[in-house]
Amino acid sequence: MRQGLKQAMGLLAVLAIAALPQAAVAHSGVTYGRPVQTEFVDLNETAYGRVRLVGRAQPMIARPGVPVTSQAPAMQCAALSASTPATWYATDNDGNVDTDTAVQDYPRGTSVIAPGFQYDCAPANTEIVIIVYNQAYGGEPALVDKRTLQAAETPGVFYYTLTTPDGSALQEGLWRVAFYEGKTVLSSGEILVGGAASLDTATQAVVQGTVTDLRTGQPVWQARIFVLQPGVSVEQFARGTQREDIFVQTRTDAQGHFSLWKPLERNIQYAMLIAADSYKLRGTNRLIIGDQATSPVNLDIKLVKR
Repeated sequence: MRQGLKQAMGLLAVLAIAALPQAAVAHSGVTYGRPVQTEFVDLNETAYGRVRLVGRAQPMIARPGVPVTSQAPAMQCAALSASTPATWYATDNDGNVDTDTAVQDYPRGTSVIAPGFQYDCAPANTEIVIIVYNQAYGGEPALVDKRTLQAAETPGVFYYTLTTPDGSALQEGLWRVAFYEGKTVLSSGEILVGGAASLDTATQAVVQGTVTDLRTGQPVWQARIFVLQPGVSVEQFARGTQREDIFVQTRTDAQGHFSLWKPLERNIQYAMLIAADSYKLRGTNRLIIGDQATSPVNLDIKLVKR
């Protein structure tokens, strides 16, 4: 579906480090200052294909969610009205869902998650389309499904449970869900699986930024950002791409923004890759956040069309 990366020609795109606490200097087509250091390398067409494939998360399956209705007085239901944002309900690894308890994140090792919404009533023959996204899939849905909501003239809860085929822990990171009736979004929301990372600003820094087209300045949507485990280079990753080589990954939104949900350790050398459809793959073996860098560190990444 996507064309492979052509051999890069000419100058490399520039990764500019913005909002540094001290003046940055240009060097070999790369902008960096003392607090943050980085240098770029190219990856070839085969490497791009491997990176694209490893960006796919594990296969997903759904367990039917059972609407939970109340004993409130009945009323004539003309249209479905859903609560927003979507609610994420407490679960256990046996697939049980507690619709009385909402959660703000799911802990590491979670194998079942359950997004849903409350409604006042449900007309007959209401079909709910569920679209689930995970950052590891890039811009593609992790799962698309349909469910028919039972007709109800009393308030209730609709939820939808997600797990893996073998019951293993779900991919950590940001998960999003959107519930549709026809083309109308009823409710949507996102949650972090793996829990919110605690931050020691003395030894760690949050990394965020923007990915744009070098020529036009327009944001690049759905660009995939990979930071590799310390000690894994882009060349090693390209030769033998493994999911466990990835320290953290995410993707850009419609404005080209991204934020890594795991902080990076200061004074540790990481490799970083940026992959986007129709653009040359960008990579660096040297991303180091120094002691003087202010958290969050903002990266201004420029990509060149293939």
